[in-house]
Amino acid sequence: LGAARVSLFGGKLHLLADDAAQLAAAERVLAEAGHPPRARRAIAPSLEDVFIARLGAQEPA
Repeated sequence: LGAARVSLFGGKLHLLADDAAQLAAAERVLAEAGHPPRARRAIAPSLEDVFIARLGAQEPA
């Protein structure tokens, strides 16, 4: 989708984007696939988001 990370939360997608252009590209891909966003809002990262980001940043053992 062009986003840094995509997660499904119930019936909603959470897109983590590095910038507005990356978010716009992800929205365009969804719209072209017949699933345009119904709403969009910025949310503060949760503790889980931070935890997952930190795990992903670690080098494999």
